[in-house]
Amino acid sequence: MPWKPGRSGNPQGRPKETEDMRKARELAQQHSVRAIQRLVKLLGSKNESVVIRAAEVILDRGLGKPVNVIDMLTSGVGADPTPTRTTLDLSRLTKEERQTMRDLTRKAHRPTEEESHANTTH
Repeated sequence: MPWKPGRSGNPQGRPKETEDMRKARELAQQHSVRAIQRLVKLLGSKNESVVIRAAEVILDRGLGKPVNVIDMLTSGVGADPTPTRTTLDLSRLTKEERQTMRDLTRKAHRPTEEESHANTTH
């Protein structure tokens, strides 16, 4: 049920931290340096999947998780033919929906002049 304007959707506020939550946070903080050191060692693995996953985790922790965004130039959509730039957050889509987006994007892709030239010279 929607709340009234000017009223909080969560009038009790954020739940208080329990003793278990505090202990878990402290334990994670105590081992965070060791965990990062282990991830750094995994970057040297011969298994490329392990390397990629370790790199993802390190980068996500250090830089923050990237938002899946596509800058799209749309033209002639609806009544307004003026091209507009739209930012999409693909993290809201399922894996299957993202794959469909990739497939549609490939199908609709208009090659740049360089791409067209490269394809005709091979």
